[in-house]
Amino acid sequence: MMSKEQKFGLQWEKWAVDQLKARGYSEARLVSNWLASVDIMLGTLPIEVKAANPKWHYSTRCKRLRWQFDTSRLPSGVDSLVILIAVDQGQTYPYIVPSWILGGRHNVHLTSHPTRYKGYFAQFLNCWEWVNVALVVRARYTGQYLLPLGTGDNSLNNLEWGQFSQLGEIKKGLSPSPLLQGA
Repeated sequence: MMSKEQKFGLQWEKWAVDQLKARGYSEARLVSNWLASVDIMLGTLPIEVKAANPKWHYSTRCKRLRWQFDTSRLPSGVDSLVILIAVDQGQTYPYIVPSWILGGRHNVHLTSHPTRYKGYFAQFLNCWEWVNVALVVRARYTGQYLLPLGTGDNSLNNLEWGQFSQLGEIKKGLSPSPLLQGA
């Protein structure tokens, strides 16, 4: 027996598979295990689908519609793709976001209607090109870890004080995407 939320999620997972297949990704398939941490597999690329209806958000100044996506259960340390689907009166607004862009966020909010939204995730609205980027990154960097570069010696015995102090700022799951580096 499926809950109302599970039926809603499954509906949009099927929609995402249909959209991927319509764009030429014929190997996209639903993951049938409810306990799996992903919804769709596209070759070796895991894809998570999150859908949300608008909810009223009340503040001291006004009330407005807001779409909220729970991304707290996304697997950490895995390069994947997240499709956030904002649903409003039968219209769908998909945001195709690589997991390394989310940067460990537990919630993603769209604070205005998707057609007027100008926030951090606005650039990902209907941007299906990120599927190709995520596939390339996944193929190129699968199983490789970020290594300290510069000395050729990967041991941590000969480090000077503070040499890798920025290493703690690197979040798990970040990938060296050419689009993010400006190349």
